[in-house]
Amino acid sequence: MKKKAQAAFEFLSSYLWAFLVIVLVAGMLIYFTSDTTKQLPDSCILEGAPCKAFSITGVNCGSGTCDNLDIEFESQNPVFDKIELQGITYEYNNEILSMGVSASIFPANVTSGGLISILRRVNVSVHNINIEKTVNIKIKIPYKIEGEVFTKYLQGEIISKIYD
Repeated sequence: MKKKAQAAFEFLSSYLWAFLVIVLVAGMLIYFTSDTTKQLPDSCILEGAPCKAFSITGVNCGSGTCDNLDIEFESQNPVFDKIELQGITYEYNNEILSMGVSASIFPANVTSGGLISILRRVNVSVHNINIEKTVNIKIKIPYKIEGEVFTKYLQGEIISKIYD
């Protein structure tokens, strides 16, 4: 009985490390070669304020890439006071996206519990973005609470496919 147990132990100790290496290499290949943003559902996450609706639409999408994106989202006022929105910044791949030449809607006042509704066109011609690609757009909205001096920020991100 002892010799059978010793033989089994030697077999396992000899080949178990090879099995573990194969599993580790396979895991690393899957981790480093898969694009996880394609597997995520469309989502909008803002710190402290729920997203009511959101969409990213490609504009001027000829020859496979889009020149502009229309980014639209709705959220609720995150505080119980009237706020003044100071502006909005969109970021993609650690670069701030430039806004189109649309009329400025800022500063904009939002009542307590009111709806924040923003539609902006941004230039993405240098980023090689096309329809059906999943993108992660970071959002930063500076705002001031009525009667206060300090600026606060509503930050978050929209992860979505680009629709036509």
